[in-house]
Amino acid sequence: MSCFRRDDGNSPFYLNPDDFDNLLSNETITSKFIGLIMVHSINPNDHYMNIYAPDIIINRLRKVLSTNSNQTNDYKLIMIRGEGDIPNCEMLYPEFINKKIDYLKSIKKRKAATTSRKLVDLKLPYISFETKSKVGGIWKVRKNIKRRGHHQKG
Repeated sequence: MSCFRRDDGNSPFYLNPDDFDNLLSNETITSKFIGLIMVHSINPNDHYMNIYAPDIIINRLRKVLSTNSNQTNDYKLIMIRGEGDIPNCEMLYPEFINKKIDYLKSIKKRKAATTSRKLVDLKLPYISFETKSKVGGIWKVRKNIKRRGHHQKG
């Protein structure tokens, strides 16, 4: 397996992508998928990183790390860099959906039995459950719009 370490001796190992498949198929090594995270920044001097992850993933990480420090098991954390866009808030914090659903249910109840209780609107970033009016055309996502000012002259 071709692993290498940076010269400072404290940086993590880097695996060749071909060797990663061999690592997972090795019968003597047990691997467990913990979840997806987004790395915000890494501080190599103080040996920490800032990540974005749902609470459930953070709890899984804490459990594995605390088990590792309390027992003789030698767990290693392997992070794999992925390609693509940052996932929607629904993936990062699935409770957003449940809160919005509860809010919509409470509106229906209020309309059905006009109560005097005040409801607070729950605003969620990038999430909308309301339908859009199709007056003036169908709403479609436009991709790769080429504007005159963006063409390169060459």
